[in-house]
Amino acid sequence: MGEIKDYPCTYGSKEDSVAGFLEKCGLAVPDVYQRADSMVKLARTVKEGLHDQVVYLPFDHVVEAEALGAVVNYGSVQAGPRTGEYVCTSLEDVLSLPDMDVAQGRVAEVLKACKRLADEGETVILEVCGPITLLNGLVDLKYVFKGLRRKPELMAQVFGKIEKNLFTYIEAAVAAGVKIISYADSVAGLNIMGPKVLQDYTVSRVAPFLRSLDDMIGRKALILLCPKTAYALDGTGTGKYVPLGLDDRPGLTYEDGWLYGIGKVGFMGQMCIKNAKSVVAADKIYEIRLKEEGE
Repeated sequence: MGEIKDYPCTYGSKEDSVAGFLEKCGLAVPDVYQRADSMVKLARTVKEGLHDQVVYLPFDHVVEAEALGAVVNYGSVQAGPRTGEYVCTSLEDVLSLPDMDVAQGRVAEVLKACKRLADEGETVILEVCGPITLLNGLVDLKYVFKGLRRKPELMAQVFGKIEKNLFTYIEAAVAAGVKIISYADSVAGLNIMGPKVLQDYTVSRVAPFLRSLDDMIGRKALILLCPKTAYALDGTGTGKYVPLGLDDRPGLTYEDGWLYGIGKVGFMGQMCIKNAKSVVAADKIYEIRLKEEGE
């Protein structure tokens, strides 16, 4: 195995765009986070205002945690939804949470908005949080990191539960017509987990989960990985960068690469999603090819 490189996060996100467009849309908090009609309207307005080729949903990063029982404060125009007090005080509490029901609550409204936009011809990106980032909305991460060091069997159960629910959510999103799944587990970075723990986590949990997703999706959607995850796959030898195979042309962007990759490859992720408009030479846009289990 090689060395895992860290990817430095930059400030700013799509959430920062919401405040600037809410007034233009005539929308209010919390409707814009809770109702499919409002999500659709805002998603289109953001796309037009930022000259994107795709639409992004949802507008915050706590949908999955809320669907598993997290308490959410919907904030204000300036500050979007955030999880409040932890609903779990132990890893065992996490195992007791009811599973996600994608037909109920806010998660159902997000999926409804995705389907409506997809049916109307939009290319939809659904932003999904990975397991450790999701757990951060449910339980103090000190229990997670302690569990990774001292309670591997219990952590295997916890991760198994979270992964099962993420699989359910992503499967429903693909069925709704989502063409790109943006998968980010930014808390699971080298600077937080350290090289050995991140290596073990990537090999034992991340790579097998992504292989299962790839099998389920079957090229119906592209999985766009956070570079922190992509770098960990590359550094552990569980994935590698391979040129995507685009024809070069002036002004080619990372976003163009995504659109080309849909239906052709399973994974991309050399840059942050925030760098969609970055101009890149064709031979420098890569897919991430997972190593098959047992190779």
